[in-house]
Amino acid sequence: MRSITKPSFRWLVSISIAVACPFLTAAAQQIPAAKDAATPEIANISTSAGSAFRRNKGQWPSSVQYASRKDRMDAFFTENGFTLSLIDERDSDWKPPILPLSGNHIRSQGSLQNSNFLPREIHNRATGQNLMFRWKGSPGSTWSATNELPGRESYFFGKSENEWVVDVPRYKSIQYKNARPGVDLRFYLSTTGYFEYDVNVAPGTDPESLSFQCDGAESLAIASDGSLEIKTKRGVLRQLKPRAYQLDSSGTQMPIECKYNITDGLNISFAVVGRDEARSLTIDPVLIYATYLGGSVNENLYAVATDDVGATYVSGSTPSLDFPSTPGAFQTTNNGIYLAGYVTKFSANGTLLYSTFINASEGYALAVDAAHNVFFAGIGVQGAFPTTPGSYNPNGVNVGYPGAAAIAKINPAGNGLVYSTYIGGNSVAYGVAVDSAGQAYLCGGAGHCCGAPPYPTTPHVFKSTGGLFDADAVVTKLNATGSKLLYSTLVGEPANINSGDTFAMGIAIDMSGNAYICGQTSSSYFPTTSGSFQTTYGGGYTNGFVTKLNATAAALIYSTYFGGNIQSLGNGYENAKGIRVDANGYAYVAGHANSINFPVTTGAFNTGPPISDKGFLAKFDPTGSSLVYSTFLGSSGPSGVGKFYLQPDGSVDVPGATSGYDLPTTPGAFQTSFQGGLSDGFYARINPLGNGLLYSTYIGGPGDTGEQPSGLAFSQDGVVHIAGITNSIAFPVTPNGFQKIMNKGNNTSSGTQYYDGFVALLAPEITGQGLSNYGAGTPGCSGPQLLQATYPKVGNALFSMSNTGAPLDSLGLLLVADQQDPVGSDFFGVGIQLLLDLPASTELYTFDIVSNDLGGNAALTPIPNNPTLANRTFFAQAIWAWLSGPQCNNNWNPPYGLSSSNGIVITIQP
Repeated sequence: MRSITKPSFRWLVSISIAVACPFLTAAAQQIPAAKDAATPEIANISTSAGSAFRRNKGQWPSSVQYASRKDRMDAFFTENGFTLSLIDERDSDWKPPILPLSGNHIRSQGSLQNSNFLPREIHNRATGQNLMFRWKGSPGSTWSATNELPGRESYFFGKSENEWVVDVPRYKSIQYKNARPGVDLRFYLSTTGYFEYDVNVAPGTDPESLSFQCDGAESLAIASDGSLEIKTKRGVLRQLKPRAYQLDSSGTQMPIECKYNITDGLNISFAVVGRDEARSLTIDPVLIYATYLGGSVNENLYAVATDDVGATYVSGSTPSLDFPSTPGAFQTTNNGIYLAGYVTKFSANGTLLYSTFINASEGYALAVDAAHNVFFAGIGVQGAFPTTPGSYNPNGVNVGYPGAAAIAKINPAGNGLVYSTYIGGNSVAYGVAVDSAGQAYLCGGAGHCCGAPPYPTTPHVFKSTGGLFDADAVVTKLNATGSKLLYSTLVGEPANINSGDTFAMGIAIDMSGNAYICGQTSSSYFPTTSGSFQTTYGGGYTNGFVTKLNATAAALIYSTYFGGNIQSLGNGYENAKGIRVDANGYAYVAGHANSINFPVTTGAFNTGPPISDKGFLAKFDPTGSSLVYSTFLGSSGPSGVGKFYLQPDGSVDVPGATSGYDLPTTPGAFQTSFQGGLSDGFYARINPLGNGLLYSTYIGGPGDTGEQPSGLAFSQDGVVHIAGITNSIAFPVTPNGFQKIMNKGNNTSSGTQYYDGFVALLAPEITGQGLSNYGAGTPGCSGPQLLQATYPKVGNALFSMSNTGAPLDSLGLLLVADQQDPVGSDFFGVGIQLLLDLPASTELYTFDIVSNDLGGNAALTPIPNNPTLANRTFFAQAIWAWLSGPQCNNNWNPPYGLSSSNGIVITIQP
């Protein structure tokens, strides 16, 4: 960004208090609307469009400015407060809502297909609970909406068009300016039924100046954990304890105590202790739910997955006879002879849907298909693992002691097997992937020592014969019914060489059916391809590797080592544990390393070198010949990462464990400090350039050993699903968690550390402090374009703005302005939504940008180390143009020749 010297207006440092409000509603049923002759028929009503704020254009009483519904709770926002309306049909003493809904029906138009926000008539059988939170407003206070969502709604009352309310916009968030002098409010919706609000307090303003009076509650109380309990006739509702921090002059997060105050019985306010009034203050985002998962002995949790409705699936193994299972599940008891595998499924709000044992097995990998069938992969004990008739190897033929790689496909209800089979040999499966045809791909390792039966291979594959001793990686593809191997191959050193073992830990499949595997090898004869990134063994105990096989597994498209050889106290090692591939063939690999000469790239987020174990994330080009980036992750203490998620825009969600107190966390992090013990979990999102954090947080509780996340999944609603093991009796479980206490704790007499599994869902504010989105852009024929940025801070040489989803190899313009008019414009009269509808006094900066062959671009714009830039706000948007190409026609009208990205607001931090 070029030097900026002309401020257009003053900006105040603000204190932001984000208060999470997870109102745990009682069961509520939708009230049917009364029918009359003037009622138009309602079609396609669902809950899919419920999460939005609607502007009142006459469909509600005039006192309502905006309204929203999330699941079974309605919210109405008025000049001096907001009302939550919970509906049920059981109590006979029901009274009408404080703000009754009017009218009968809603229909959708535009791109919004469904809606569940039905204006309702009062039904005399209905009961409910209404809570009004009121504050004393200030002169000049106003409501406004931000982040408009696609689609408009229309409300049809009766037959006369004069009574209809049409073209109602929907928004992701709303703001209330000047609720009290120096205090603004922002309301937004989480993904699982939580209304959230931020209280933004200007420097020198007392947060207690904003006080809510809670009408409709029977009583208020502050629980021992600091949460606010609101007692109603429908039960106790809860707001989580606010947790706050400030940034010091170096950008380090400093925790600040924040708590609720209750005055005069039903008044709520916020108090902070030890605050620096010249600096901003932020409260953590919502932890949607977190739960223990375990029995009385010791659990392993190895894998996590999610589906298109936000459910969470986990798998692992347990010796606990009392590990939770559900009635009607496939296997409800652990036979106790061997370790039992398990698959457990939670709904999006943490309800246990099913939990089943898979006896005589360990589940190391998990995948879920579009129909919600679960693919459980790992190892099955010889003669005891449950198999199905007609599967590839139901009788365990040629299975080595103690077992072999095995896979079970479990039906969506969790009460039966679609198929289940051994593979064979003395083997194990560490990874599984499923394609759109329902075909499963396994990866792992097979040993050839000591008379073990050979691992089954198919004709014409890359390697069909193992050696005398050393283990090979394996890659196997099964048909959709699990009855046949479509291919099966070894990947490792030649059969007459014995220099080291190879194991494949992760697998991914691209759109052409090519398989990508990663793992570790100690063999100096591991097969590599000419021109690949690293063709020779780097030394040390092990190296990582990345290999791409063609769609028949007959040949290697590329194969490379990935590692160093020097560790400060001896030989180094690497292990690549997870792999993902994008639509253009770029492979992303994560794992851990401790070689001080492990390959990292210039300008990466963390170039090390590691003192001990260090997590890493790397991106390879489509030929496997070079690194796009490679960076360490974690703290200065021992760290490692698990299986991760690749976002469509190229950013990467990574889980891991770390033992250091200096993990870099971002503003708005859920947990900013290390809780002690040998390790805490962490979660980070790395930007598409690999040079910065979009979000980073610890996740853990105090304990002798702590947390070890094993994997992460990401659902379409923006929720991060993290799972692993913990031995902390104070892991941050939530009130709605399935299992709120650890089932065993530490066996200190024997010195053994016992673990429970944990499952945690987090809805982070990825944009972080100083960044926010406003408005969706106009998509072109290549789809929606996304503009994002790294954390904007004075003197931040890594600050960048990146564009993804643009038309390939096209020209664009990045606009940065110091003012912005909230009304969008029709750019050049051709239908492009330009959010920067700029007044004449605007200082505008433009950057020419060119998209690459992935539709991406990065504008590296270091922020000068100039204190006068602190708290300056700028607005940015990208416009793309193209004349021809495989996707588009020669036409300057959308959706052909022009498109625009979303807009972003950038507030420079001190």
